[in-house]
Amino acid sequence: MAHSPQRLALQRLGNLTRILQSNQRSHSIRSSPSFQTRTMSSSTENEKGLLLYTWSTPNGRKVSIFLEELKAAYGTNYSVEKIDINTNIQKEDWFIAINPNGRIPALVDNSRNGFKVFESAAILLYLASHYDKDRKFSFEPGSDDESEMLQWIFFTHGGIGPMQGQCEPPYNGMNAI
Repeated sequence: MAHSPQRLALQRLGNLTRILQSNQRSHSIRSSPSFQTRTMSSSTENEKGLLLYTWSTPNGRKVSIFLEELKAAYGTNYSVEKIDINTNIQKEDWFIAINPNGRIPALVDNSRNGFKVFESAAILLYLASHYDKDRKFSFEPGSDDESEMLQWIFFTHGGIGPMQGQCEPPYNGMNAI
């Protein structure tokens, strides 16, 4: 019995969430006291492979979950650099050079000459295009399934994401009123 793309996507999302929770401590999360003084070149050029700049927000989690799924399926290795958005590190010049919008997540692909990708939906599509070799998580380009997948990605990015962000506690260090 064939499953609809929506049902398959929901099943994959559940699997991704479980994988992320079980592997939360298995990938490299570095926290450096000198991180705020790093320049873009020192924080990206010395890395190999994928380097994700993120924080524990809904948008940051989307990319982390997909990277964990790619790691489980293909052995894709990546590093994570925590960006504490409470301290506005993401507004510093070195980060603006990676993401002109000054927000997380952002990805640097050092296996592709330091190619930079920002915005969670764009990062998901980039990763699917370049790292989902067997299309375990994506669909054939130009297919109806791919079109439906894109509709759901953009729906969550433009509709659900902003609403979810309004339900999160403020990240400015103040307690919610």
